[in-house]
Amino acid sequence: MRKRIGTRLIGAFLIGATITMLVGAVALFVLVRVNNSVNAVLLIDVKELAFCDRLATNLAGTRWYEREFFMFSEIGNSDKQKEYSTKLDNAWVALAQEAEAIRNLPQEAQVREHTDELTQLIARSHQELTVVMNLMLAGRSYEEVQPQYLEYRSTVQKLEDLAGYMSQHVREVLKERQEGLIQTQANLRDLVIATVAVAVILALFLGITLTRSITRPVSRLSEVTKKIAAGDLTRRAEVTSKDELGELATSFNRMTESLQKSRDEIQEKNQELEAMNEELKASNEELRKTQEKLIRSERLAAIGQLAGGVGHELRNPLGAIKNAVYYVKRKAAKSELAQQEPRVMEFLDIAEDEINSSNKIINDLLGFSRVGKPAVSPAQVKKVIEDAL
Repeated sequence: MRKRIGTRLIGAFLIGATITMLVGAVALFVLVRVNNSVNAVLLIDVKELAFCDRLATNLAGTRWYEREFFMFSEIGNSDKQKEYSTKLDNAWVALAQEAEAIRNLPQEAQVREHTDELTQLIARSHQELTVVMNLMLAGRSYEEVQPQYLEYRSTVQKLEDLAGYMSQHVREVLKERQEGLIQTQANLRDLVIATVAVAVILALFLGITLTRSITRPVSRLSEVTKKIAAGDLTRRAEVTSKDELGELATSFNRMTESLQKSRDEIQEKNQELEAMNEELKASNEELRKTQEKLIRSERLAAIGQLAGGVGHELRNPLGAIKNAVYYVKRKAAKSELAQQEPRVMEFLDIAEDEINSSNKIINDLLGFSRVGKPAVSPAQVKKVIEDAL
């Protein structure tokens, strides 16, 4: 099925636009998926960091309750002593519940691997503190329970060290992942921009290639026309497609064949005339002039017909091409693409120059095909001679 030049142009630009949109959509989809995945991991890290902060806060609270308990024990205030004993128990129970809550965090959580150790240290610290408080509530002094208290403080110190290590480790991991996210987003953004730019350049390349596929056959046809006009009727236009240009080349070849047949016939007539000239020497000069006029008129008429047909057949597709290039050039000039990729405008200028060159060829052909009618009017012979000289 014959393909129209306008259809080919529209198809090329649609393909280029489709490629650009698909590439941009895929790159954007990848960027969003990666961003969501990293954000999900960062959310887990934030939850871990919140847990470590709560653990440190609760440990500081138990330390304060502990000092108040020992202070009221030294001054002998049994009511306050029992009050802060209860608060200490509740604080350590809350710590144990926080430690158990770690098990509900996702598998990716960094602190999950310390759950058992943390739970054991909290239970052990609570148990040792309970022994110390029971002894002091029973009336023992601080000096009497000091060995048990020092053992308790040693366990608490291990617990505080573990909590500090967990908090520091989570903060370092969170910082690394945040920096990685920023770098990944920057890389993907650059990749999206580069991919879209390559797709736009590819679309422009397709348009320029298609334009040249039209202008080159026109140039070759023009060269053949000039050679035929010079008298070489053996030349034929190359038919490379089944569109308007292909039809034009086919019609051109038919016209050339017709011209060649006419010339062959004229040559035969010339031979007959030459034979008659031998017999009719008296009328030889007149017949020769008639013969030359006939040859010139037929040749000029055929070439004029050919040039007119070529010009009219090419004006419509070149007009469509020029409008398409103008539209793309105007859109590109209003976008940021003209500053980011200056060669885009250069390619469009090349395409426009090629179209203007083709239009000039058509105008030359049409000018060659027009024959002006002679206008007869009175004139001064002297002025005519001066103008001629």
